[in-house]
Amino acid sequence: MYMKTKNLLIALTMTTAMTAMSACSNNENEPQVVDITKPIEIDFGIGQAAVTTQTRMTPATPGADGQTDKWASTDQVSVTIASKTGTESGEVSLTDNTYKATTTFEMNGSWALVSSAKAIYWQDTQYIHTFYAYYPTSANLGTGSGNDLIIDLPTDNSATPTCIDNSTLAKLNECNILFGKASMKATTSVEIGMSHSMSQIYFTVEPGDGYNTNGTDMPTIASAEILSASGLSVGGTFDPNNGKVTADAAVAGAKSIKPYRKTGNHWFAVVMPGQTFSKDKELIRFTTDDGTTYTYTLDTAGDITCAANKSYNFTLKLNKKSVTLGSFNVAAWDKENKTGGAGMDIQ
Repeated sequence: MYMKTKNLLIALTMTTAMTAMSACSNNENEPQVVDITKPIEIDFGIGQAAVTTQTRMTPATPGADGQTDKWASTDQVSVTIASKTGTESGEVSLTDNTYKATTTFEMNGSWALVSSAKAIYWQDTQYIHTFYAYYPTSANLGTGSGNDLIIDLPTDNSATPTCIDNSTLAKLNECNILFGKASMKATTSVEIGMSHSMSQIYFTVEPGDGYNTNGTDMPTIASAEILSASGLSVGGTFDPNNGKVTADAAVAGAKSIKPYRKTGNHWFAVVMPGQTFSKDKELIRFTTDDGTTYTYTLDTAGDITCAANKSYNFTLKLNKKSVTLGSFNVAAWDKENKTGGAGMDIQ
């Protein structure tokens, strides 16, 4: 009798445990309940899915993962959503779809639709929806052929430019194209990681031979410029299907860039992917407050041809009578995985 009772208790315990495990498993596997009558809310991150402390263009010194940027208040992102009945995997293109709509989100502490923009909605819960996002919005880019948008970098003279003007943060951000794409079925959380479609040049100047290591006796740098003897591309096209930027041919007369000076001796410039800077040619020139001009000639292993989402980082040493290269590296401007998803934290 004792054995039967014991076996019965064991059986009941195992059955209860299996039932509990089954219930837990079923709850975990249940699909999300998504109300498709409610507007879609989206978060945007840079280089990884939606981390609003990640940033767009409040520059900081590049680190191991490249430039760290921040979204600024009133930044706006254009978003196009596309879906196609019957598509259950992959992505939906901007040209082959059964539904497409475009809207604009703005950063004001968090992301929300701008007041004049129309909300976007899931069309169903069964099929894939693909989101195409880019900054700046289409209102700030020209219209080209097909879906292409026109990029015009700020210059000193639009008719006959001699200089690309990145001298203010606003002008720097005019050049800073960001793109992100994500495909998913209806979900309660949409996050899109954005990546830089342009290239960045960053340089800093540190005390060299003849100056204290803390730089207290180093002269103040009054102005700086980036040089290209063979000319600079001052514009091109942006493809909102894939984020690719194609540079126009270099303008022979455009031979310098006025970089943005953040603080101290840190300068930033945004250039077109494909822009080449030639070895053994003057690259960076700066003038100290006593009127002395110093020029760094590119002495890396070869020419530099800029690539999208790359930051070209120079540390220059200001010596008593010259300027020399302290270090140079090429880093990802941000983490390069730009595909977001439902609640994904992409590293």
